[in-house]
Amino acid sequence: MTVREKYEDAKKQIALRSTSAERISFMRAFLALHGDELSEEQTKDWKNKLALFEEQGAQHEKA
Repeated sequence: MTVREKYEDAKKQIALRSTSAERISFMRAFLALHGDELSEEQTKDWKNKLALFEEQGAQHEKA
């Protein structure tokens, strides 16, 4: 499986996670395992999404 295929598959897997905490955990694990294989654009996109999920999780906890 190519890096691009892994990246696209991982994005689909994130969509299946039901909570922000699960999404965050999955994304951190993926970055730890494959972050060095991603392009700069993919890494930036991934980190932006991770920050968004972290923000959503924090807002959900406050509610």
